Amino acid sequence: MPIRIYDYEASKIPLMLKLTKEVLDREVGGSYYLDTDWLHGPSILITGESSEDEVRLLDSLTACTMDYKKEHPLRLEQIESVRLKYLKEQRRLGDLELRTDTDGRMREDGEIEQGEGKTGVYNSDYHRQLFHGFRCRLQNANNLLLAEISMMDEKNRIRIFTDMFLHIATLYNGDAASGYISYLSHVLGFFSRLRLEGHPENVQERFERLYLGVFAEKQQPPGTSLQASLNLWKEAWNDVAAEMRQGFDKTRFKQDDHLELYDQHRRFEQYIAGMDNPFHRRLLDRDDLEELMMADEMLVYRNVINLFYMTLPMFEQGMAQKHVYGYCAIRCIESSRTGLLMTI
Repeated sequence: MPIRIYDYEASKIPLMLKLTKEVLDREVGGSYYLDTDWLHGPSILITGESSEDEVRLLDSLTACTMDYKKEHPLRLEQIESVRLKYLKEQRRLGDLELRTDTDGRMREDGEIEQGEGKTGVYNSDYHRQLFHGFRCRLQNANNLLLAEISMMDEKNRIRIFTDMFLHIATLYNGDAASGYISYLSHVLGFFSRLRLEGHPENVQERFERLYLGVFAEKQQPPGTSLQASLNLWKEAWNDVAAEMRQGFDKTRFKQDDHLELYDQHRRFEQYIAGMDNPFHRRLLDRDDLEELMMADEMLVYRNVINLFYMTLPMFEQGMAQKHVYGYCAIRCIESSRTGLLMTI
């Protein structure tokens, strides 16, 4: 079971970097991955490639965390403010994510335990183990970017994540102008849902202002260290996507006690039927929609996208930021390409 380290600091990245440098990369380098979570309070999740690794790491991680907390003590008022904020969301998020271990007891800053991991939608045990292995393999590259991103201002952070989103879009068939349709679906679905819920703000206008504020001006190339880290990250994702394609077998994503692929597709159709935008209406009008969505190439790319989204919480990027970067990636493609399937 994953190790949880509760951290009530404004950012968990400093502690994550200390843990990776002083414990994880020394003892289990390449055999773990990081995540963040909200259950029982804000926490860092450390999942080892094997449960034996997790047990073996407990003492070292506890000592490292205690040292960090002594060096960076938090005010009691700050801890209490964060605790109340997370306490209010426990039941709602637990129901939303189908969590079972929601006993309502909030843990203390610096507390460490082994407990329930995050839920996810998997079609089989093989699917779950596949993602588990890839997340371990990607962690070294993620750590390099984590150190770089932690020092960035908002504009540079948007530029780098947009670049990351654009690269992931190339992993569909080599052309971001094809892969970006996933971002169109997610972002336009996000806008539709907000309108249907009566959200008072025009979020698309806010996203457009962010995009123009970052990309309208001439961009400076990334520094040498950041560019090297970004290149290694892209190479790691190229390798993961290539391995997914090479070994893909649809029958391995079928298991009686898991969500079935065709049932998943039917739920997708039902979900987008409620979206009030031309992109999803055009999708539903296609006679070959099921054939398109269930093709091996699309299923592999969906796995790539979902795996990528799973890594974003480690960078402390939530749902709102995910849609901002998807929007900026779409607009970057629109500004440089013609003949696109659809513009936002």
